Amino acid sequence: MIDKILQSWGYQDGRVVWLRDTASTGTKAGDQVKWTSKPSGHLVLSFWHNGKTHKLQYGRVVWLLVHGEWPTQEIDHIDRDPGNNRIGNLRLADRKQNNWNKCRSANYGLEKHGATWRVCLAKRGKKYVASRFATKDDALEFRDLMAQELFGAFAPKIEQKMEAA
Repeated sequence: MIDKILQSWGYQDGRVVWLRDTASTGTKAGDQVKWTSKPSGHLVLSFWHNGKTHKLQYGRVVWLLVHGEWPTQEIDHIDRDPGNNRIGNLRLADRKQNNWNKCRSANYGLEKHGATWRVCLAKRGKKYVASRFATKDDALEFRDLMAQELFGAFAPKIEQKMEAA
């Protein structure tokens, strides 16, 4: 199946394209391969091979076309946009790293305790806690530093709410 993909499709500017004209489907070399979108926003390519329809995640196919081998781990979208399958936006990640790299609410990792704030994050089953921040802003700043230290390049993006002017 991988050989058929490598013979049929190519990668061009973030798109999976046909390498040659196909009379039976009317596609031309350079046409983008048809895809569908899952509710999560991930793109899926479907093709017929050995009497069956196969569905493959778009990012995994891009990885194959660029690197010449099927990805051994999950594909993580660095900018967290599952529709952006440019090779520079894709990296290999294990399941936990991929889950770390998600948007979180503005209050992620924060807890109010009486008059003070506490930061609580977890990584691979271990809890990291820092407490007694006088203000929420101090706790937020420390939370962002702690997340960067724990998760590195996979640190979760925190959704900031826009303040009304």
